[in-house]
Formats: sequence, structure tokens, C-alpha cells
Amino acid sequence: KFILCDGALRGGIAEDYQAISNEFRQAGNIFGLKNLGGTCYMNSVLQSLLFTSSLTNYFLLNENTEDSTMKNISVSKEIVASEYLNLLYLLYCGEYNIVTPGPFKQGTYLSATTCLVCTYASHNYEPFICPTLPIPSTNQCTLEDCFKHFNQDEYLINDSRWFCPRCQRLCNGRKRLEIYKLPKILIIQLKR
Repeated sequence: KFILCDGALRGGIAEDYQAISNEFRQAGNIFGLKNLGGTCYMNSVLQSLLFTSSLTNYFLLNENTEDSTMKNISVSKEIVASEYLNLLYLLYCGEYNIVTPGPFKQGTYLSATTCLVCTYASHNYEPFICPTLPIPSTNQCTLEDCFKHFNQDEYLINDSRWFCPRCQRLCNGRKRLEIYKLPKILIIQLKR
């Protein structure tokens, strides 16, 4: 089985990847990722990533060593690189026609909840694979409109009040979710 143990393996793999990738594309080989129940969109994203040579080279050539976008993510960059390369290998080696994807978290959400009584704010950082943006209910909208809709404040009132640690009781609150750290290549899923 292929396992990325250390950075020394990357050099040879990078050269092999180019040869395999070109041969694979010319041969028109077909492969798929197993649908784990609602993962078809993620699978299409992963397959697109595999053919994004700049991303693959980013991992293979160890260009991510000093990248500040990868430093504060809860999953270590070596594990991400290893899982990505394992997936590449499984898809290109021809032993499997279906591969079950592993986690591939690149970006970070910032979830901020603010108490509307005492203004206490709680901040949580959550990794994401690709942001899911709601489409505003208008005849036409831009991607920017989708991001604005995604970043709208959600008010926590009535039955959805928030427990404030400072007030020590349920209070009305305001919650906001935004993208804190972007991956080098951003893939967006639109909610329909």
C-alpha cells in the first residue's frame, strides 16, 4: 500500500505523477468515488481537484512548508498531503474502480455568537471542505450576492436563544458565520 512517510518520497512521486497523469488522461480511463450518501457533490469536487495540477504539485513538491494558510488548521498539513496523495495513488493505480474519500479540510470558518444583553462574544473555528453558499431567492444573482447571503447575521431569539456564559442564562443573540481562512484553490458548492 502507498503511504507518504516523509518529504523524501515527494520528489520521485512528483515526476511520476506527471507521467501517470498524462498517460491516464490520454487513455481515457474512468474511475469513480463511492457515494456515501449525499457525497456526490464532494466526490465531483475531489475528482476536479485531482486534475488540478497546481494543487497536486503544491502537495507533491512540498511547497506548503511555509504556507500560512495551512498553519492554523486543525488537521495537520502532513496528514492532508498524505491523504491526498493516497487518494491520487488509489485512483491512478488501476486496482480499484471505486475509492471511498477521506477527509480533505483546507479552509476555516469563523463562527461568532454575540450576546445581545451583555455583548459577550464567543468565537469558534471550524474546518471546511468547500463552503456551501445559499442562493438568494431573486431572479438573478451573482456569486458576490451568494457570499453576502451566506454572511448574513442569524438572530437567536425565542426558542433558539443562546446560553450566554457571562449572563449565565438564555439570552437573545446574534450568530455570524464567515470564511476565516481561504484555501489556495476555493471550491464553492451552491445550495439549491
